[in-house]
Amino acid sequence: QLSKSLHGQYYELTIAHDQGNGVIWLAGHSALLTLRKSTGEIENMKTSAANEFGIYFDIINNLMEDREGNIWLATDKGLYRFNPSEQRFRTIVNRRPGKDSVYTPDVTDILQITNGDIVVSTWGSGLFTYDSTFRPVERWYANRSGRFDQAGTWCIHQRSNGDIWTGEQAGSIVVAHAANHSF
Repeated sequence: QLSKSLHGQYYELTIAHDQGNGVIWLAGHSALLTLRKSTGEIENMKTSAANEFGIYFDIINNLMEDREGNIWLATDKGLYRFNPSEQRFRTIVNRRPGKDSVYTPDVTDILQITNGDIVVSTWGSGLFTYDSTFRPVERWYANRSGRFDQAGTWCIHQRSNGDIWTGEQAGSIVVAHAANHSF
């Protein structure tokens, strides 16, 4: 179960901390994971995305929780403190349905459309579609998004008639017509 949840990726886990709220933190070399005891769901909290809220490390040497519920991480790249009950974050990596490959181009826009799907545009890999729980799903309007004319998508908009418009790198607009599933 653990290997399947981690998509066959290798981690050296040297630290386990039971937070007491149903979450177990696992850490070590290139790993910061949470395990939800109720569902068995494992989430990789490490991200390579550069932003001001990122946690950067190769190795976590120590993880502890203080009396206020803050998690402290002693890493090879610095000391980090955050409060998971106050600061909700989750790292979602772009994947295609049924595939384990991770796509790493820059995310340029995100939109939840009227049917509840979450559409993510990227600069270089087109559109990714997810259900409302961020599970990758196959959708007709995203199937052609890897083609040249829609690989560098900058923005997404859904009109009231259901059509999905995307603004592209080349200065064009691609319209996915909801009524007849055509472009």
